[in-house]
Amino acid sequence: MIEFSKESFPDTRCFIIFDQIYLRHRTGNHPEHPQRLIWIKKALEESDIAFKLDWMTPRKADETEICRVHDKQYVELVRTACEKAGDGYLRLDIDTVVCNESYDVALYAVGGVELAIDLALGIGSASSFALVRPPGHHAMPNRSMGFCIFNNEAIGCLYALERNNLKRILILDWDLHHGNGLQEVFYNDKRVLYVSLHQTYHFPGTGYADEVGGEGAEGYNLNFPLPAGCGDSEYAYCLTEIVGPITMAFKPELIVVVAGFDAHCDDPLGLMRVTSGEFGRFSYYTRCLARETGARVVNILAGGYDLDAVGESIVEAVRSLVIDEPDDLFLPTPFKVNDYVIRLVDEQRERFSRYWPI
Repeated sequence: MIEFSKESFPDTRCFIIFDQIYLRHRTGNHPEHPQRLIWIKKALEESDIAFKLDWMTPRKADETEICRVHDKQYVELVRTACEKAGDGYLRLDIDTVVCNESYDVALYAVGGVELAIDLALGIGSASSFALVRPPGHHAMPNRSMGFCIFNNEAIGCLYALERNNLKRILILDWDLHHGNGLQEVFYNDKRVLYVSLHQTYHFPGTGYADEVGGEGAEGYNLNFPLPAGCGDSEYAYCLTEIVGPITMAFKPELIVVVAGFDAHCDDPLGLMRVTSGEFGRFSYYTRCLARETGARVVNILAGGYDLDAVGESIVEAVRSLVIDEPDDLFLPTPFKVNDYVIRLVDEQRERFSRYWPI
């Protein structure tokens, strides 16, 4: 068990990146729709922490920035497809819908993530939360996937590595779905430690426990494929038993949270049982790890498709980023843990002890 500092937090505000332009990525009758952001913004503005939030507007990224991750031919394909959508919709793949404004909105999503990184790294030690859409962590270098057009998180991490001269970034992805695009981009890059907690045997069907990183980057890819029905205790067990100790050893300069809320017990797309309050504890634990290692924290909105659940969960997650005094009640605490997850954690502890002192 990691002993965290009991001193007051120096950072008690959070930057929220949002713009009305994100509502112009219209998707029709689709789970990832503009109302999600409207609901989230309303929940934060009406919460008791609203006075601690600084709302910021993003800039538009350019094609050069997108091509840090994506093939130029693919970027052109997206631009052309959006033009062809006209007044309707067009599918880039079976799950990913675009309209005539989606290309520009996707550029602003990348710009919003980059702004969140700049703010977190450049001003004091405040956290930031990028309320952007379309989401990103499934997007591959040469194709869209799973509602995602451009891989906002991957582009942002490369931006931080290159522009801010960082050496170590932790990506902590607790979205319901494995971030196959992020794993693909960083599998051979030991500057980035990618950690994913996701529902196994679910879209996109990737993220196996024995995928530890490519040659020369072994130990820098950590997957927890969790069975359906896992809830607060199982997630807390993975975080406190393995993720925390590895993070302390890795000493990231930046922690990028892929903040998906579709593992919530009320989400229509998954079969997990995480509660709104537990997302706050995930976020608080990440904040404590960041303080101990000297890292800054950037959160990037990913999944979450029940409006009430995602609104409640984001308020709890942001609350944990702005409280003044440490409180152990905010720490994730495993109680009765699924036997399968206990075995999985034991296997990952044995597997990753070759690379990290855990």
